[in-house]
Amino acid sequence: MAAQTAAPPPTPEKPRYTAAGKVIDARKMFRMYQVRKGDHLDEIARDLETTRAILVEANHLKDPDSLRPGQRLRVPIDKAYVVQSGDTVLAVARRFGVDAADLADLNAIAESHRLRAGDELALPAVIHDTGPVLLASVRFAGRSLPAGYRPPPWALPPTGDAALRPPSAYPSATVPAATALTDAQVTAAGRGRFVWPVKGEILSSFGVKDLGRKNDGVDVRAPLGAPVHSAAAGDVVYAGDQVPGFGNLVLVKHADGWVTAYAHLEKVVVKMRDSVAQDQEIGQVGQTGGVSEPQLHFEVRFAPTPMEKARPVDPLLVLPQ
Repeated sequence: MAAQTAAPPPTPEKPRYTAAGKVIDARKMFRMYQVRKGDHLDEIARDLETTRAILVEANHLKDPDSLRPGQRLRVPIDKAYVVQSGDTVLAVARRFGVDAADLADLNAIAESHRLRAGDELALPAVIHDTGPVLLASVRFAGRSLPAGYRPPPWALPPTGDAALRPPSAYPSATVPAATALTDAQVTAAGRGRFVWPVKGEILSSFGVKDLGRKNDGVDVRAPLGAPVHSAAAGDVVYAGDQVPGFGNLVLVKHADGWVTAYAHLEKVVVKMRDSVAQDQEIGQVGQTGGVSEPQLHFEVRFAPTPMEKARPVDPLLVLPQ
């Protein structure tokens, strides 16, 4: 009987990448913002992730503190990405650690828009460039996924907590699409978890305020120096002042996919990696980050599954009435 010749091992597929284009200084790229009644330039700058000085210069404002309702402001884009053949909005968003829907909105296109080589995509003010996205396919849980697939970060940047694991870390899982929850589902998931971090009048509620501007939390007026408390027990994953427009900021990660954010603090009394109890003081109400009066900007974010990015929800859905 003739000896059988062993088949040679399969040749590994050469890794392929997408979103491998260059990041360049944006050239005369702007988005527009229409001023609403009660708007203040510093607050607009914070919400649009830019600075007061940039808005003053871009719009030649002679009296920055006297904006008119209906007035249109040009908001400069700082950086742009040069599209390469085969790029998609989702791949570019993954490279820079941003939400694909937000990237599409910034560029006035759909998430499914077909990109053309040489196009320039405006990038958000805060990005985390992790480099080209690996595309060589692998099998995982019965389906084909990009090799080196990494779920998006669970919290606001910059937390410094990558916590990204390859598919092998989830041997029996599948990769879900982003879970869309109703207000009732958010309320049910968060019932009894949180307390108010500070008491006061709500200056700005959650949601879209105007074209290109939205509030991912609530802004609460409170006396300068008033104590700010953690809304629930958790771990401090960021404490600093490096997020534009937020001043002194604290992020706390809680159990079951919840994250809370506390901005414009006068003083921070916790540090990264601290564990905090519910209602424990973490800072004091301030006026940092360019706001016009002492206040707390408070956000609640929720990831229904461990493989999803924590997305902002209306804090009033989960806070005691």
